[in-house]
Amino acid sequence: AVHPAATELCNGIDDDCDGDVDDDDRDVDTSTGALWYYDGDGDGYGDALDFEWACTQPSGTVADSSDCDDGDDDFNPGATEVCNGDDDDCDGLVDDDDGSLDTGTADTWYLDADGDGYGETVSDTLSCDVPPSYVATDGDCDDGDPSSTVTAEDGDCDGTLTAEDCDDGDPSSTVVAEDDDCDGTLTVDEPRTVEFKLWAGGGGGGTNQRGGGAGYATTSCAITAGTWITVKVGGGGEGAVASNDNGGGGGGRSQVAIDSTTLAIAGGGGGGGGWRGTNNIVDGGAGGGTDGVQGQPTGASPNGGYGGTSSAGGARGDGGNGTAGAALQGGSGGSYGGSVGAGGAGGWPNGGAGGSPSYGGGGGGDGYYGGGGGGDYVDGTASGGGGGSGYVLSGGAYVCSGSLTAGSGTTPGNSGDSDRDGAGDGGGHNSTGLGGRVLYRVDGGSWTALTNTDSDQSVLIP
Repeated sequence: AVHPAATELCNGIDDDCDGDVDDDDRDVDTSTGALWYYDGDGDGYGDALDFEWACTQPSGTVADSSDCDDGDDDFNPGATEVCNGDDDDCDGLVDDDDGSLDTGTADTWYLDADGDGYGETVSDTLSCDVPPSYVATDGDCDDGDPSSTVTAEDGDCDGTLTAEDCDDGDPSSTVVAEDDDCDGTLTVDEPRTVEFKLWAGGGGGGTNQRGGGAGYATTSCAITAGTWITVKVGGGGEGAVASNDNGGGGGGRSQVAIDSTTLAIAGGGGGGGGWRGTNNIVDGGAGGGTDGVQGQPTGASPNGGYGGTSSAGGARGDGGNGTAGAALQGGSGGSYGGSVGAGGAGGWPNGGAGGSPSYGGGGGGDGYYGGGGGGDYVDGTASGGGGGSGYVLSGGAYVCSGSLTAGSGTTPGNSGDSDRDGAGDGGGHNSTGLGGRVLYRVDGGSWTALTNTDSDQSVLIP
């Protein structure tokens, strides 16, 4: 009822007839109103310890009293729990203890079972704080072995560091230490580039006639390390015996081979002719021509023999009947009508002997095909023998490529090369021709010279 003795209630009526209604009446019974909480940070949640009763909501207050930090609007029951060490959503739980944690703000940790500081990538967890036995760095290749590599240094976890691995994405790939060009073939099995330079032996000089210069061959082959090369160095042809007036012997070939495969041959120079009553100079033919280019004789034409090509032995000197030798043999000596001694055939390793007895023509040089020996010519001059032919393997299992250079007169092929060192010169009158010379080098390194004409020599490719 409304009368002066009534109690003012929160009802929008002037219950006690004093002209003041609800909150405007200082005698209002606030318990009939509501409890309001001050919201100091304006986040919609009030401080449970800062409140007042009122009929109408006072300015700056809210009905919710669940704010746990009314001085910071980031903290309230409507906030998201994040990793920051605070109770963002006012539920009394902080960070990892709060099931509603936004794990997007958490860190990734990796189980480190072997305690080497690197965790296993597939064993990870999200949390604000590092859990026991977990670490921040993953990539352990073997989390049961503290000595194992990590993916940052060994991408394919094959135990070989990236800088030493030919393909760090392939555990089966080769390693740099064993495959220096990372082509998948171990270095020890890689073909090496082996180059050769060969001069054969020069022909021996006949009586008053000179021996022919040796042929020259060069080749480059792809040869696997550990392969043995057989090297023959041709000797100079034997000089004539002055008292016999006979011809000189043909020079021996120089040759490089692997087992039964010949890589290159330089043909020996032909022996110089003998002398029979006249003093014509009829020198032996130079050895080792290329296809179609024979070593040239010197002296009175047509008595001197020519050197061979790469497919045939050198011709005998005119006036004789000596024939070219078979493959890897010296040519046979020649004579005129069989009435005088034959010239000596060229032969490896020490060159052919001079013609015997008197007046026989010079011996044919040794080569892929030997040159024919010169015979006694009808006008009294014993002619010079032809030089042997050269040969280089083209292609084949060892992928060889090379060339031949014929001698000219008493001068060997490629005579200007400083590595020749006098090898392959034809012998002067009655003098032995100069021995041959073989050089080789591996992968562009230094040249190694072989000059022993007494026996086969074996070279191991490193």
